[in-house]
Amino acid sequence: KRTFKDVLHDDFDEAKVQKIASELFMYYHSPRPYIVLDDSLAALQQLRSEGRHRIGAISNFDNRLHDIVPYLGLRPYFDFVITSEDAKSSKPEEAIFQFAVAKSGLENLDGSEILHVGDDMDKDYFGARNLGWNALLVDRHGGGYTMVDEEHIVENLTEIFSK
Repeated sequence: KRTFKDVLHDDFDEAKVQKIASELFMYYHSPRPYIVLDDSLAALQQLRSEGRHRIGAISNFDNRLHDIVPYLGLRPYFDFVITSEDAKSSKPEEAIFQFAVAKSGLENLDGSEILHVGDDMDKDYFGARNLGWNALLVDRHGGGYTMVDEEHIVENLTEIFSK
């Protein structure tokens, strides 16, 4: 609300803002604004078919994600889904990553046995690397990241199998 008040000043209408906020909250709680990219689904299918991986999602989104993942038909591919609301922490903080390890049931893993794939250099890539995890950075548009080794960058999620 504060942002709306700052922008709208005297035109701020509490009832209208509340209605808009409620509509936006519900819209982003539905599957409508999201798409599942073909390479993402292919990567998840391959990982699941190999049967030797625990697959989790670690997100700075709120707990609506627990509904969105099944709405999109992705629940069968994940062993666990962690939100920052669940972990009371957010990437790149160590606590959310440790929460995910505990949720995986594989607390005895060494960080070098974990792969985190994400699209935010600081929150995903460096957040995981700072814990000693393997990490890949998704750069779908080939924008280039000079601070990340090229071998740690993928444009397509199916590339994780060749890294």
